[in-house]
Amino acid sequence: MDKKIGKAWVKALRSGKYAQARGYLEKIDKKNKPRYCCLGVLQKCVLKLPILSTKETELSLKAQNMAKMSTSYGEYGRTRRDEDSPCLATLNDSGRNFLKIADIIEKHMDEL
Repeated sequence: MDKKIGKAWVKALRSGKYAQARGYLEKIDKKNKPRYCCLGVLQKCVLKLPILSTKETELSLKAQNMAKMSTSYGEYGRTRRDEDSPCLATLNDSGRNFLKIADIIEKHMDEL
């Protein structure tokens, strides 16, 4: 992972600015406030890319390429290339908070 992007991601996760969601890149809560999983923070808040709805069936080539680029970091958040490595999305959805996830990203930045 590019160190500049990794550091910005860790900073964003630690900032307290983003509410955490589980099971979605971005979800609007009952109070009409956005919530993000750790990969949603990377995609929307760090890379400044739109979050594409999974319900959209006809994506432009440009949108498909943007989605591919934004999710290619660490192969959806894997810290190593083997199947047994922790996936950041799974850690997020199983209850790890953004501070713990930021620590993992910081520790494994060279592997992402």
